[in-house]
Amino acid sequence: ELTAPPELTSAIQAMIIGICVGVGSLIIIIVIVLIILWCIKSKQRKKERFERTASMTVSINNLTKIDSSMRRT
Repeated sequence: ELTAPPELTSAIQAMIIGICVGVGSLIIIIVIVLIILWCIKSKQRKKERFERTASMTVSINNLTKIDSSMRRT
């Protein structure tokens, strides 16, 4: 029966733990970056929605003014 020396076993365990910590840290960093990008995109969408609403309001007001001026003549 072959058994590995204790030094080798502890070195392998340390290497496995290091790899797991590295992969876990990478996943956490990716998730944080995705959350930041999602927040930025959400703010951009809110701004664009506000701009579209304001633009439509101005257009409706202009059409109303034109319509009322045409009715007077």
